[in-house]
Amino acid sequence: MNHHGTLHDEFRVLSSQGIPHEIYSVTKAVISSLTAIASKDGLLDNPNHRVLDFFDRGTIAKVDERKEAMTVQSLLDMTSGIEWTERLGNISSASVETEGEMASSPDWVKFILDRPMSSAPGDIFNYNSGNPHLHFRDPHETHGDERAGIRKIQALRPSGNHQGVLAA
Repeated sequence: MNHHGTLHDEFRVLSSQGIPHEIYSVTKAVISSLTAIASKDGLLDNPNHRVLDFFDRGTIAKVDERKEAMTVQSLLDMTSGIEWTERLGNISSASVETEGEMASSPDWVKFILDRPMSSAPGDIFNYNSGNPHLHFRDPHETHGDERAGIRKIQALRPSGNHQGVLAA
């Protein structure tokens, strides 16, 4: 929570303080904030920047027009177009959920990038925990500029809470 420019953490259940928690969708809010910081600091020229520009296309499977059109904004909006099935609460019609497959993969970013596209970016909302992992994948390689990773770390440091598990 931000209060007069200071990041604070607050626990509602005292017995859980100090115990790592999966915080799921909070990751999306953090990533969105960090994207705004990166844009403000000139590390991201435009939210419509194409995602594949930040990766080596030669190592990505199933690159097509739709995957080429994926933007930072489509990752933020959950409209990336990447084929993905994921449980929302207790609701899931999928027999195999992509999030579970990703969790078993040794390289989450490669797993996500190698997924086929199910729609054009921007066309269909599809909750996808893989999107944030493409967005800021490595603190020292973010958008080819080490300063971006340092900024991310600085943005999170004031809370002093390093116990949370940022799960998409």
